Amino acid sequence: MLSNNGFIANMTPPPDNIDEAARALFETMYAKPAVAAGRSVWGFKEVRYGLIEATSLIRLFPGARIVHLIRDPRQVASSVDEWERNRPAVWTRADSEATIAFWRYVASSLLSLDGRLREAVARFRYEDLLLDPDRFVQRLATHCGLEPDLIDRDVLSRRIHRDGPKREVPRQLRAWEQLPADLRALVTSGGIPEVATAYGYNFAGL
Repeated sequence: MLSNNGFIANMTPPPDNIDEAARALFETMYAKPAVAAGRSVWGFKEVRYGLIEATSLIRLFPGARIVHLIRDPRQVASSVDEWERNRPAVWTRADSEATIAFWRYVASSLLSLDGRLREAVARFRYEDLLLDPDRFVQRLATHCGLEPDLIDRDVLSRRIHRDGPKREVPRQLRAWEQLPADLRALVTSGGIPEVATAYGYNFAGL
C-alpha cells in the first residue's frame, strides 16, 4: 500500500514531448497566422535572444535561419538616451542599463559559432544595411533561401519608434559626446569595447 510519503514527483514528460510542445507553441503563435495571411514563411523579432536561445530554436526547427542584426553600441546609447529624456514615465535608466546588458550578451554570445549554428546564423551590421540596402537584401535572401523580390523593401525605409499615431515622428538624438558620462560609461566598460571591435566598430581612443 502506498503511504502518504511514498509519492515520487515524476510528472515531467520526456524531453521529446517538451520539444514537441514548445514547437507547437511557436507554430500556433507565428506559423498559423502566417498561413492564414497567405504567407508560407514566418518568423519573429527579438532583441534579447543570443546563443542559448538560438541553439534551442535550431534544435526545434533545424531548417530555421537566424539573422543577427547588430548596431554600434554608442548609437544604442544615443537611442535610449532619447527615450529617457522624452519618455521618462515609461523608460528609465534601469531600462537603458538592461538594454546595454542585452546588447553585450547577444553580441558576445554570437561571436563564435560552430556546428549547425555556423550555417544557421548570419551576422549583419545595421550601419551596413543603411549604407547599401540592396546588398543587404541580397545577402539576407541568400541566407534565408528566398528570392530577393519576396522581401518587402518598404520595411527598410520606415523607422518605427513607438506605438500610436506618432510612431514615425523623427527622433532628436544626441551625439555620443553629448551623452551623460554615466550613460557613456555603460558602453565603455564591461568588455563592450572589445566585443564591438570584434564586429568591426572603431573604439580606438575611447
